[in-house]
Amino acid sequence: CNLECEFCPQHLSPKQIPKDKMGLKRFEDMCIQINEFSTKPNLIRFCGIGDSLTNKTFVEMLKIANQYQIGERMQLITNGLLLPHHNCLELINFLDQIVISIEGLSDDDYKEFANRKINFDAHVQKLKELCSVRDRRARFNIKIHSAAVKTEERLHRFNELFSFADEIFVE
Repeated sequence: CNLECEFCPQHLSPKQIPKDKMGLKRFEDMCIQINEFSTKPNLIRFCGIGDSLTNKTFVEMLKIANQYQIGERMQLITNGLLLPHHNCLELINFLDQIVISIEGLSDDDYKEFANRKINFDAHVQKLKELCSVRDRRARFNIKIHSAAVKTEERLHRFNELFSFADEIFVE
């Protein structure tokens, strides 16, 4: 992952978490095996420990998953920091839903909770641009943990900042 959130197992016990990226051949083999099921899974969710977007072959994996039609719907859970790259338009048309986990409401929040310096305003602007793409397949859901919006003022700021998304929620 490109963040080091205090609550994440990757941060709490980094030596115990595998860092290898899945290769395309292994992923295609998994897609073939999924197609052997008697019924197609309702949802294929790309998430876990780390961010799928750190895998440079992720868009290729989505192409393979779509080619094999391995699930009724495909969802990505990400921190969204790596979304705006050259393959992004392709990416948002291979997925049905992109859930973006927001780790704070400012540069300082990210430094405190995710142990990374980011340009929060630029991050919000890039997400806004992605959500404004017309005729996209993916719906954008933006979520934040309740610990990050403990006051009414912060909750209002979250709602105001991300009102452009298809759905926002506090978990």
